[in-house]
Amino acid sequence: MLIKKPGTIALALAAVLLAAVFAVGCGFTGAQDEIGGEPVFSARDDVVAVTLHSSGSGDAEADTQYVPELAAWAQSFTCGRPLSDRDTPEPGLNSFSITLTYADGTSESSGIDLTEIDGNIYYVNRDALPDCWHTAWDDGDASSSE
Repeated sequence: MLIKKPGTIALALAAVLLAAVFAVGCGFTGAQDEIGGEPVFSARDDVVAVTLHSSGSGDAEADTQYVPELAAWAQSFTCGRPLSDRDTPEPGLNSFSITLTYADGTSESSGIDLTEIDGNIYYVNRDALPDCWHTAWDDGDASSSE
């Protein structure tokens, strides 16, 4: 007899079948790895200014009283899954962005919904808008970006 342990072969076939189903499932759903939840912004404590940007309303320099809350919120952003060719982002998804300016004059910017890292676009994992978001816009020096 060629097959001495038919149970072992059945178990091996079941494992191969399970792996194939998983691979096909990921292909159909577009499931992709996140880039490890890497932070979008540097974890620096010397943020001196925050600028809010809107594709429709221009820019607003946040009043200094809102800088700590806005900076902490932005620094909590992490990279989510990559934006794939199959994704159709909702209209206006990346209408807002934020720039953190540091004491040494350098700055970092990112959209609040999408971010670009090394030429790839990722969804941003973030908390809801901070309590001061709308007030910072209202009190900021809104200027048209046109």
